[in-house]
Amino acid sequence: MKKSRREIEAHRRKSRGWSRWAFPLAAVCLAFAALGAIECLLRLVGLGAPSSYRDPFVGFSRLHPLFEREATGQAYETARAHRNHFGVQQFSAEKSPDSFRVFCLGGSTVLGNPFHPPTAFPQWLALELEGLDPARRFEVINCGGTSYASYRLAPILDEVLDYKPNLIILTTGHNEFLEDRTYGSIKRRSAVQAWFEDQLYSLHSVTLLRQGVESIRGGEPLADGKTLLKPEVDARLDYGSGYASYQRDKEWWQGVAEHFRHNLNVMVEMCRESNVPLLMVNPGANLRDCPPYKSQHRSGLDSQDLARWTSLFEEGSRVESQDIARALRAYRQAQAIDGEYAQLVYRIARCLDRLGRYDEARATYIAAKDLDVCPLRIPESIQTIVFDVARQTQTPLIDARRILRERSPERIPGFNAYLDHLHPTIRGHQLIAHALTDQMVGMKLIGRADTWNHRARRKSYRDHLMGLADLYFAKGRKRVEYLDHWARRDRLRGDLTPADARGYLDLARAHLDFREHSEARVAYLQALKLKPRLAPRLLDVALELFQEGRTASATDLARLALEYGTSEDEKRHATLALAILALEAGALEEARTLYRQTGLQFRESDAHSHPWLFEASSALEKLQHSGS
Repeated sequence: MKKSRREIEAHRRKSRGWSRWAFPLAAVCLAFAALGAIECLLRLVGLGAPSSYRDPFVGFSRLHPLFEREATGQAYETARAHRNHFGVQQFSAEKSPDSFRVFCLGGSTVLGNPFHPPTAFPQWLALELEGLDPARRFEVINCGGTSYASYRLAPILDEVLDYKPNLIILTTGHNEFLEDRTYGSIKRRSAVQAWFEDQLYSLHSVTLLRQGVESIRGGEPLADGKTLLKPEVDARLDYGSGYASYQRDKEWWQGVAEHFRHNLNVMVEMCRESNVPLLMVNPGANLRDCPPYKSQHRSGLDSQDLARWTSLFEEGSRVESQDIARALRAYRQAQAIDGEYAQLVYRIARCLDRLGRYDEARATYIAAKDLDVCPLRIPESIQTIVFDVARQTQTPLIDARRILRERSPERIPGFNAYLDHLHPTIRGHQLIAHALTDQMVGMKLIGRADTWNHRARRKSYRDHLMGLADLYFAKGRKRVEYLDHWARRDRLRGDLTPADARGYLDLARAHLDFREHSEARVAYLQALKLKPRLAPRLLDVALELFQEGRTASATDLARLALEYGTSEDEKRHATLALAILALEAGALEEARTLYRQTGLQFRESDAHSHPWLFEASSALEKLQHSGS
């Protein structure tokens, strides 16, 4: 059938329309094909490989590697640009076949503040590993940086995964609130936009293009609308207005929590992609002996309510030292007006504690910590994220908070477990190392030698501690004083003064950690004055010091327990402790004499029911036989 002129014209117009679009479409297809070919080529030759870590929340003005080759090129060492925040560490550039390499990442807790790496848990972990599996060579590298949060640790993890680690240990959560940044841009992103950006930044060609633009800009990175952070920590408290800048901001806290969860998940994934085992450590904090750093009244509190609240708070403060129950009533009445003032909630916890209502006190101490407007201690919401991520990703988790809590009187940690607001005691670091090695044995990463027993561990610890000069501990005290000044601690001097025998007992323990023996004795005597029947508690602390490798300090404390024992049984236990301590020090005759004074006959079954006997059962059995 012959087509009409109109149909022929319509067909021509349609053909011209397709022709008009065909060339641009072909050009686009060719362009995408060319880009695809370029991308494949870049991946093949390894150019423009994007970092496995990209933070959608913040950027950095510049990133310096944590480690650099030292002069001979035979080893890596901590880069000079990082030494204000990190301890100096070194490891071989070429990993030997028999080497087991562990990188410990975290903040100042990992670093060992207020001391340095020689008394931090990575050091004790190294000693444990050498004792447990002496046939292998262990390298435990401390990558703890003062004030380093999770978003600063992720780039470090990206770096150290190139150094052939056998294990990564990650401890983080305390420092998430130290630096100022905003989260507005990330909250405005849709799920589609977030997916598109993630795909785009995974391309080698895009990475190479960005690197070229940054090079033209003199190395200044592209911010992409995110907060751009300095190469090193820029803490708000470093500025005169920093303390005042902390205000209650629920939306910002939520952004911090979301950012923290993102970082943990990314770091878990980075380790899995590299096929490197990861262990996470949940940090704890001082609850009992650390009042909140900053308190703020609830919004909407009018002047009349504020005046009534202030009157009740001052009444409680005035009578607390004489009448705890009356002080608690006044504080509770103030809480009914404004329960968001952190210092008030801490005072309530302290009253409950002194009244023996320990479960209530523990929960209230935690509530006071979480109300702190200047959160220098890990909030419960952040700890919940640590547990969530560990459970969801099936990552092994060491709960340091629980370890130190369970060894604290009434399960409320204070100066007995922490040197300041969050840094564990030396003994606390040792216990974390114990838990890590137990986990590593369970994961079959290391073996367990029979020769590594209580006595071998104490000797290893004692030899290591004896190599540290008194100046090392004096510098630690100076760092605590600096931190108190940094965080405006002078505002809370009244709350930092011990209020009972327990407080003086823990204060004395803190003094011993800094080798301040005379100050410790004064605090112990004050505790005994307030509560004479403290000899068993003194022996508990002496046992901790003995386990820590500090035999001389343990001996001084056991003598004090003997001097102030109020019953024959207490004196007998103190004498037994002194016998074991003399045996440990190699004073065999003194040990025999003291052991005879106890009138005890050691049986192997006794060891499990008495902590001192458990620590020295085999040696004590030999002593008993040698003296018969």
